[in-house]
Order: sequence, then C-alpha cells, then structure tokens
Amino acid sequence: MSVYVAVVRSRSELTACADMRRLGLVAYAPASTHWRRRSGHKCAPFDAPVLPRYVFVWSTDIGRDVGLMHGDVRGFVELLNADGAPLALGGDWLERVWWAQTFGALDYTRSRKPKMTLGQAVRIISGPFTGLVATLQAMNGAKARVRVSTKSVFGSLSIDAVKLEPASALGSSTFSRKHAA
Repeated sequence: MSVYVAVVRSRSELTACADMRRLGLVAYAPASTHWRRRSGHKCAPFDAPVLPRYVFVWSTDIGRDVGLMHGDVRGFVELLNADGAPLALGGDWLERVWWAQTFGALDYTRSRKPKMTLGQAVRIISGPFTGLVATLQAMNGAKARVRVSTKSVFGSLSIDAVKLEPASALGSSTFSRKHAA
C-alpha cells in the first residue's frame, strides 16, 4: 500500500479527510490543536492543519480511488503528480508525524502558562513591545495591565495575558551595570 498526496482547497483539509474516510479510504491530515477565542471571552480548542492544502491517502489502486474522490470529496482538487503519474511518498516521516499527533506533541492546548502574581516582573513575548520587561499591575481574565519603563517607552499597557511570561523563565533581559558602563 502506497501513500499519495491529495491537494485540497485551503481550509478544507479536515473535511476532505473525513469525506475520504467516509468513502472507505485510509486518509490522514496532520493537525495541531490550538485555542481560539469565541464570543464572550470564552476559548475553545480547534484543529489547524500542519500541512495546509494536503491530505495523505493510502491506496493500492489510486486510479479507482481518484475517481471516487473527484465526485464525493468536498474540496478535493487533484493528486500531487510527478511526471504525469501520481506521486507515491517514501520514508517513515509521515508515521512519525502521526505518532507525534497521537501522543499530544501537536496539542498546544495542554500547555499551561506559569502563574503570574501582581508586582512580578514579566516579559512581553508577542506584539510591538516584544522583549520588554514590565511589572504586572493587574490581571482581568485574559487581559493584563503592565507597567513598562525603559529609555524609550514609559507607561502602562493593556495586553493579552497570553503575550506575557514570567521574566525569570528565560533569564533577565535587562542590562546590568557592568554592561551599561
């Protein structure tokens, strides 16, 4: 049984994979799980494809299976071809991706941010102020208020809490007197 690559429309990877399985084909679309903000400040997990626009299909008779896919799989575009023939993949890298997904290596909802307390030094890890160290002033659910004081930036910022980490997590990024001299 060989592994082939089906090209599907963007954002149709998981539905195309489900349709292929419904037809009796062995199909796999690697996905990672992330948090998505919903209305009312609630978050819900969602699956995002690791390899956008690709679904992997195991088949012994790919010619017959392509005929099934053209009519009944939503989002199916074509098989990836090499010199006019369907491209069969080799190696075990796809199996390694499957094992990684199976055992949660691609599940980013499990990781928990370290607890942060008021007055603690935090580092901004995303956005225009990436890398700055600030002091945590207030936490309100998913939002945080931090006080930043550097040579160029001074004041309070309202920022998403997921964009912060404790400053001690990666070591301090502030300059010591030795470096400033």
